[in-house]
Amino acid sequence: MLQVDKAGRNEENRRIVKILIADKIDAKCSELLRANFDVDEKEGLSPDELAKVVPAYDALLVRGKTKVSAKVISAGAKENGGKLKAIGRAGIGVDTIDVAAARSAGILVFNAPGASTLSVAEHAIGLLFALAKHIVPGTLGIRGGEWPKDAWKPRELAGKMLGIVGFGRIGRKTAELGSALGMGTVAHDPFVTGTETVEKVLESSDAISIHLPLTSDTKNLLNAEKLALMKASAYLINTSRGEVVDLNALLGALEEEKLAGAGLDVFPEEPPPKEAAERMAKIPTLIATPHIAGSAVEAQARIAVEIAETMTGYLLRGEERNIVT
Repeated sequence: MLQVDKAGRNEENRRIVKILIADKIDAKCSELLRANFDVDEKEGLSPDELAKVVPAYDALLVRGKTKVSAKVISAGAKENGGKLKAIGRAGIGVDTIDVAAARSAGILVFNAPGASTLSVAEHAIGLLFALAKHIVPGTLGIRGGEWPKDAWKPRELAGKMLGIVGFGRIGRKTAELGSALGMGTVAHDPFVTGTETVEKVLESSDAISIHLPLTSDTKNLLNAEKLALMKASAYLINTSRGEVVDLNALLGALEEEKLAGAGLDVFPEEPPPKEAAERMAKIPTLIATPHIAGSAVEAQARIAVEIAETMTGYLLRGEERNIVT
C-alpha cells in the first residue's frame, strides 16, 4: 500500500522517478526534489560519461556548464531504451542544450525565466555605473601607487538615453532601474509591438544594454556595421550572450576610441582565449566580469526553487510551465 504525504505526493515516486543534477545548483533545489523523487548529484561529468548514465534518469537538471548535446539526448531517449522525459535549465538561456534534438525525441526542456531578472538587470546598471564613473581604472591606479585624479572625467547618467536591445523581462527591469536614475529609455525588440528598429536605438542612445537570447538571427547582431551607428560617447553593456556581439569588432571600436567604453559579462568563448584576453587587458575603457550577472546569491536561490517546482509540477502532475519551444 502506497504511503501518501501531506501534499498528496506518494513514496513510490522516490523509487520510480529519478533525477540527475549535473551542475552545481543551490542546495534548495535538491532539497525540494528529494521530497518526492530519487535525486543524484554528479558534477563534472564528461559528455561521454553523461551519455552513459543519463538513460537511467527521468529528468536532467543543468546550469550553463554542462552541454546537453544531441548525443546525450539520444542516449536518454525512450526509443533507445532510456527514460528521459525532461531537461531543466537552472537559468534562462538554453544555448547549451540541443533543444531541437530534445523536441524530436519527445523530451521537454524547461527553464527558470524569471528568477534572475533583478540580478542581471542590477548587474547591467552596475557595469554602466562603473564605466561612467571610471571606478575600475581609478581603483587600479590607486592600487598601483598612483593618484589619477585628472586622468578620468566621470559622467552623470541622469538625463542620458538608455537603449535596450531585447525588451523582455530583464530588458524591462533594466529600463525600470535606468528610469529611477533619471534616464530616458528607447527599446528594440522584434517581438514587442511599438519598439523601435535596432538602428534607431543604436543611433539615439548614450548607453546600450543588450538582453537578447542567442539565435541564428541574433548571432553577431552587433557587428562592425551596427557598432558604427553608435555615438562615440556611448557605452555598450552586454549581460546576455557573448555571441550576440562581434567581439573583434567591438575591441577594434574601443581601441580606435569610436566608443566611450564597454562592460561585458559574457563572451563568445568562456573563458576568452589567451589572445583575446591579453587584447582586452590593454583597453582601459573595457571592464569585464566572468559571466556572473545572474549569480547573485538571492537569484540562485530563487532559480533553484523555480526549476524544482517546475520539474515537480511536470513529473507529478503533468503541468507544462516554462517550456522552451
